[in-house]
Amino acid sequence: MVKVHHINVGHGDTTFVELSDGQTMLIDCNYTDSAEEDILEYLDEHIEKTDNGKKVLDYLVITHPDEDHLCGVKELSERFEIGTIWESGFRFDDGKDRPHYDDYLALIEEKKSIKLRAGRAPYKIGDVNFYCFSSSKYDEDENNDVHYDCIVLRMSYAGSSVLFAGDSNYKCWKDKIVKYYGERTTANGDTLENLLESDYLHASHHGSRSFFMEKKDDEPYKAGIKNIDPSVVIVSSLSKEESEDQGGEDQDWPPHDDALDIYEDYCDEILLTSDGNIVYEISDDGVFERNLSENVTERRGKKKGKVIASVGFTPPKPYYDKNI
Repeated sequence: MVKVHHINVGHGDTTFVELSDGQTMLIDCNYTDSAEEDILEYLDEHIEKTDNGKKVLDYLVITHPDEDHLCGVKELSERFEIGTIWESGFRFDDGKDRPHYDDYLALIEEKKSIKLRAGRAPYKIGDVNFYCFSSSKYDEDENNDVHYDCIVLRMSYAGSSVLFAGDSNYKCWKDKIVKYYGERTTANGDTLENLLESDYLHASHHGSRSFFMEKKDDEPYKAGIKNIDPSVVIVSSLSKEESEDQGGEDQDWPPHDDALDIYEDYCDEILLTSDGNIVYEISDDGVFERNLSENVTERRGKKKGKVIASVGFTPPKPYYDKNI
């Protein structure tokens, strides 16, 4: 069995994966005082001690080095023993003060890292396959944009799959991902399968329209979502009300209504982590089971919430409905 925890961390991403062979993986990290979940406490509850008494996070995946995807990596590494780090290879060179980015670079310097390369051959962990569809160029002088060079990762197990889009933008999907990893015909006439199709999608950039377009009124690029063809889209974000309070309506923080409307056209349901943690179990025969819960390890001593649903692909609340 594989278990995927989409954790409510506000405007940011943190996904914890329990792999079928007992190893653990964290995809991005947003450990902040303002987040509903204390992710260190959450991980502590779900990671068992090894024989030597340590708690090990076998894989840390940083899709790209924005603050809301690596905030708290120092505290994470002090609490847990970090095994292998997967990263895109992107480096900032603008000289801005990025305290958590500096912590991240220090962790890489200490632990070393594997810079994932995009390709059709998977990275294997036991019987779980991870396909990388986007990563950074490996010459720092040729760096493009942090979201263009963001890791896009698809996890496949027992015939079922999850696609983690990070903050990847529509240019990345148009220039690289759909072109090379959707169904296509090679020069010698061979047909390559669509590797992008996934049962559910961890939406790009917290439900931002940047997955579909650059500016609000641009014609949306939909080939990405068409190729993924998910049943469920999960958005790691603040609620719409919290986004407006945080940044003000003029700053137009995600999730964006126009992006959610497009997602709704291509999937059966949309779930937001702002409504609570979303946990999927993929059984050894590829069947999904889902738990939707209230915030279970809230800060400031708040009482643990109870599980409010345990279902398959039947749409319970909370879910996004543009008609509500």
